[in-house]
Amino acid sequence: MCATERERAWTVATHSADFFARFAPVADEDRLLTAALWVYWSFAFDDARCDSGPLSGRPAQFPWR
Repeated sequence: MCATERERAWTVATHSADFFARFAPVADEDRLLTAALWVYWSFAFDDARCDSGPLSGRPAQFPWR
């Protein structure tokens, strides 16, 4: 998910898993892990493909690629 150690450190420093866990404090740990990993992946995908990818300037065309 992270191309460099710096990207990994930045991702971990967001504490997104902790933030997400606060929405479901009594969740099953395995399901919570799956949801937290999905959130991390979604943000990484957004950064890589939506914010700076080839269609970043043409969001209306994004669903068709």
